Amino acid sequence: MSDRYGGGDRYGGGGGGYRRDNNSDRGPPERNDRSRSRDHYESGRGGGRGYSGGRGGGRGYGGGRGRGGGPRPTSMMVKTNYYKMDFCQRMGVEYCWHHYTVEIKNAIRKKDENRKPLFEDDGTTPKLDERPRNATFDLDKGSTPLSIRIIAKVSKQVREEPGGNILMYDGSAAAYCVRDIIPQGAGTSRTFSVKTKRDCEDGDPYPEHEDADRMTGSWFQVKLERVGKVYPDAVTTGQEAVRQAMDIILRSAMIKVGMQVFGKSPKVFYFPTEQQPRVIQSNKLARMLSNEKNYMPILGLMQAVKFCREGNNFSFYLTSNTAIDFANREYDHQRKNMSIPLLNSGDRSICGVRVRDLNRPIEDLRTQKDIENELEKLKIKVWYQYPPTPEFVTKHKEKGKTEKEINRFCVVVKTNKLLREDTVKHCKIIWSACDPNLHSFEFEDRKNGGEKKMVTVAEYFWIRYRIKLKYPHMPLVFLGNKEWFPIEFLFQSFSKMRDANSKEQVSAVLEFYNEFSAGSESIQNVTTLTQKAMTELGQSGLTVENILQMYNLRVSREPVEVEARVLPEPTLKFAGGRAAGVKNGSWNLARVEFSKPADINSLAVVDLTGRAETTERFMKNFLRVASSHGMKVPSNLDLSRLIASSRENSRIKDIEEVITRAIQNAVAVFLHDSTGRYTNNNVWFQTKVQNPDKKAFSSCLVMTPPTEAGLVGVILEQSVSPPTHKVGNELVRIMVKVKETDTFIDPFEFRYDFERRIHEAYNPESKSWQKVTFEKKVYLSQDGNPIDVRDAPNAQPFHVVSDADVNCPSIIFIVLPDDTTERYGLAKLICHFDHGIPCQMIVGNNFTSQRSPDQYCSNVAIKANAKLSNVGNKAKAWTTSPGDLRGVGREGITWVNEINTMVLGISMSNSIGAHDSYSVIGASATLDESCMNFAQSVYACTRTEIIDNDTLAGLTKTMMLQYYEYNGTLPLRLLVYRDGVSEGSFTRLQALEIQGIRKGCHEAKDEVVGSAKPCSDSCMGGCLLCCPPITFVACLTRNNVKIVPSNGQEGVSRRVRTNRGQKEVYNVHSGTCVDSCIIDSISNLEVTPDCSRIKKENYVCYSEPGGGTGGGGYDFLLTSHGAGLGTSKPVHYRIILNENAVLQPAGGATPLTKKALEQATYEMSFQYSTATKAVRIVPAVYYSDRLANMAMNYFNYLRRNGHVEEADLAPVMSSEEVHLPRDRDGNIKPRFVYARRDLSGKKDKDGKLPLTTNLLPNFTGAGSAFSTHISA
Repeated sequence: MSDRYGGGDRYGGGGGGYRRDNNSDRGPPERNDRSRSRDHYESGRGGGRGYSGGRGGGRGYGGGRGRGGGPRPTSMMVKTNYYKMDFCQRMGVEYCWHHYTVEIKNAIRKKDENRKPLFEDDGTTPKLDERPRNATFDLDKGSTPLSIRIIAKVSKQVREEPGGNILMYDGSAAAYCVRDIIPQGAGTSRTFSVKTKRDCEDGDPYPEHEDADRMTGSWFQVKLERVGKVYPDAVTTGQEAVRQAMDIILRSAMIKVGMQVFGKSPKVFYFPTEQQPRVIQSNKLARMLSNEKNYMPILGLMQAVKFCREGNNFSFYLTSNTAIDFANREYDHQRKNMSIPLLNSGDRSICGVRVRDLNRPIEDLRTQKDIENELEKLKIKVWYQYPPTPEFVTKHKEKGKTEKEINRFCVVVKTNKLLREDTVKHCKIIWSACDPNLHSFEFEDRKNGGEKKMVTVAEYFWIRYRIKLKYPHMPLVFLGNKEWFPIEFLFQSFSKMRDANSKEQVSAVLEFYNEFSAGSESIQNVTTLTQKAMTELGQSGLTVENILQMYNLRVSREPVEVEARVLPEPTLKFAGGRAAGVKNGSWNLARVEFSKPADINSLAVVDLTGRAETTERFMKNFLRVASSHGMKVPSNLDLSRLIASSRENSRIKDIEEVITRAIQNAVAVFLHDSTGRYTNNNVWFQTKVQNPDKKAFSSCLVMTPPTEAGLVGVILEQSVSPPTHKVGNELVRIMVKVKETDTFIDPFEFRYDFERRIHEAYNPESKSWQKVTFEKKVYLSQDGNPIDVRDAPNAQPFHVVSDADVNCPSIIFIVLPDDTTERYGLAKLICHFDHGIPCQMIVGNNFTSQRSPDQYCSNVAIKANAKLSNVGNKAKAWTTSPGDLRGVGREGITWVNEINTMVLGISMSNSIGAHDSYSVIGASATLDESCMNFAQSVYACTRTEIIDNDTLAGLTKTMMLQYYEYNGTLPLRLLVYRDGVSEGSFTRLQALEIQGIRKGCHEAKDEVVGSAKPCSDSCMGGCLLCCPPITFVACLTRNNVKIVPSNGQEGVSRRVRTNRGQKEVYNVHSGTCVDSCIIDSISNLEVTPDCSRIKKENYVCYSEPGGGTGGGGYDFLLTSHGAGLGTSKPVHYRIILNENAVLQPAGGATPLTKKALEQATYEMSFQYSTATKAVRIVPAVYYSDRLANMAMNYFNYLRRNGHVEEADLAPVMSSEEVHLPRDRDGNIKPRFVYARRDLSGKKDKDGKLPLTTNLLPNFTGAGSAFSTHISA
């Protein structure tokens, strides 16, 4: 998992936010959007967190506000963090790199019958045999720290040979050299024997500890197989081979000069520890470097080689960006570099978690969980020393060993170990080392004649080593290889810190980017650090620049400048045609009514702060503000009868109890009218009721009192069902008689104004509500005869339904004491999966600390408005019109508003862990031309990057049918945005996922039309000819691109205060788009179909297809948000397929050109309906990502409690098997999709509900045939 501050990235706002590769907990906007985990912070600060831009360094979603240097331009020159790479070919010299594949095998020394080591014919190279198990490294999946160390030993051997060749490697399956290192006549391969330590470098950074000498080395065989030659100037035919070679040469050079790397396939290179004080300029980071004993900040560079194409011209660039991480120290530099123990007896803690008593077992479940969570974040060193026996001392003194050397023999050290799960005991920690009931094992005591007995770990260490544990009641930790170790033997290893998100760490990183790397300064800072790494660092007399020169490569010292376009902003309007004053991607809600407000018919209120009076104050303020925005809300409520309050909120049972109580309060007040609110005023509570087919909802009025427990009578609209009661055998409808007219008034046209305390009736002629005086209620028979209600006391309701079928409450408001992720997730889970009701979270302290409470309540109102949007009200806060001249006066998004078009966003969240990993897939589909109303779906399966064909088909079918329910027709074309995929998977993405989408389209058409047959015998149902044309866009949010104004005066400025005084920060405008020069080339994808191969009866091809411009395809970089602080970072949109540029599905449609796609994408960024700022990525993806992460938080709970079941996935194609996860024996792990019981379905003959793979719960409060938009 990786979170980055900075240059904006996946969840980076403005230039900031932090990014997370895997996803785990991401804070939603109503919680101030604080991510709970991050691994490293990347250049830039921006303001907001999340997919959006920042506002002056704040934590909101959307663009910042600043002062421009003049009118908004249409184009501008920008600097990037790209540096041109040139080939320095010498005349008359063959210019190539020799390419080798690398194979590494675990090995053991060959020995003769006397167990003496054997050597090869040269007398120095040891003979080796393969280990029988796990012999070969799987380098195709990337490098590891061990493979890097192994090939470094090979490189050293090659370097010491005549000619002094430098082998370039990064620990993966490829290596390069400027000269052939395989001797002539020696065949096509060469094998090296290497010995190195598995878990650490051969040397120790602190020689006084001498720990490295206590870890034995292992032998490995390294085979280099000649592949051929790579010619750098042959970019037109072998561009990917050249780019890969340059990438590995660059990485190898960085490693060779001493830059530090972590994890597999490193892309970030950190300056050596001794260099950190020189490169870290921030005061706070410098203080941490000096003062923090357990961890330290580390600054590095994220680098890669990019191959770009502009027309027929090809170029290579080095991309470089700063990255800040925090690393766990191995030694306490304040205490003579002593190892840092995990158990601290001084403050009675384990990994920083306080323990009540070190001499008693830890029984508190919360403490156990906290300790396990902290241990999972660390790499661990095992260190203990046992006393030598007299015989041992005598034996080694006879060999001339000193006392110090003898004592060193008694030290046991293991480093860089990870907490693992024991597959026998199915746990990672045993909570006492001396309790035989928890853990004991059979031990053969050789000192006592081989006696076998059952012992605990504490007893084992005493019998075997004469070590008496100081804290035998403290836990045992499993580190693999059947080994359990007492916690008192464990220490920190040097490793990258996970979840480095304390307030101090966040503040220090923000200060760095605010003061030293904000706006235009950021590129200069990157350039300076890049040159330092390339020219000043070196080992054995070599710098990165020297090494690159040996490979005839040169990197420019100046960043590349390109021309960018500034796209026109869309026009946003509220009710009454009032235009929003958009400024650099930001606007506000002051004194406006929503364009289409939703109604809050009923509500439940949960207070988890224990301060019910504060919650009541917030709700009164919120209801007033929501009403001012046009939302219909209950007025004059006695909120004290609604609020359920509790201070006990740490356990799921506590939260479940108070939420259930709040719902019961709402049902009593609204549905059962326990306060007489409706009965005393002769009106009815209006809401919605689920139709008998369970597929739609109707407006209804609820009669009181309830007919019996759990049942209520309801009144339906006259057009749906005229009768409301049964008087004897006669069907009648209840009506209202008022003094002002002799005409009876339908109950749906009669209401009570609780604020003004008057009755009103609807006048259809004037289309307005008018004040009236209530006289009485009557039953109106079918022949028009009125019966006074008082004269028919035995009248029975005609429609009686269950309480559960009535929408009450419509939404739950939950006031939290803080933005703790766990409490937030539990509350959401209970509301969604236990009760099926959307909820809105509020952090109580955020409201009470506001200078403008009304503004805070406005932000909550637009979130609630989005969550209550449905097919009936089609609620939205504003309408949108295109920003270009063609779209003037036409509502909706450019191109999308021409014909029925569905925009589908797909995102994934992956769990962490090798043994039980899974992926949660979220999808959001736009239902209208403005792209503000969404349907959603979520699926879960075993971990994957490419979504399974059947899973994606089911997901697409669900979205297509939701679109049909909303619009009465299926979409004629699709625009798909896919997040969470790497660049190396584009070919698989095009081959597999697009086919899954086509299959889902065909299945939806089959369900709607009834008999959608395949278009030909070869079509299995779902191909280009029988499905809507598809444009498929991969959204690379985790890119390494920064864009700043070349001339600050042309950008957007903001004056900020720093420790060094005031300064101006300049960033690009919201809508800045770069689509040339630095756009990566895709050489192996057919992005648009060939019209000559398409049957004309299926599709009409545009007479002028919308091809990409300048030979560069359709890809582009877009900075849609506005940044106040930090550095704006764009999203890289990679177009995998664009059939809509060629195929015309209906009249009135135009081709999706590159400019149209850019403009539509930018306009959609304004449609994130819960924020008044343009967000960083299209909301369809943003919402999908939030939904996937929300479901990820629920998923373990759902599995634990039996809410989901495993269903086997269909086998994949043979070409895909290589990408599937495997077990230790090389077998493909079982693949599942997870399903839940469909609560709305009919039970089978065994009494079981049907399974559905759509995990999104049914919402009784949806008020529509599609699921509520819960991730708003």
